[in-house]
Amino acid sequence: MRLVAYLDAQSGSLIASAIAAGFAGIAVVFKVGWRRMVTMASPKARREAKAAAAAHTADAPATAAEDA
Repeated sequence: MRLVAYLDAQSGSLIASAIAAGFAGIAVVFKVGWRRMVTMASPKARREAKAAAAAHTADAPATAAEDA
């Protein structure tokens, strides 16, 4: 018995889209990971990240628990 596989245009398009999405996802993971590694390794980047976090915290409205 001989089996023959058939892929129509939609199947091929779905496979190509899945592969492209996989590569895009991997690229985003590496980009975010690289930024985190650089931030941890660079003293200047760490200072900037701390300053940004402090500024963000200072801009936040006070809660009732903090006022008491």
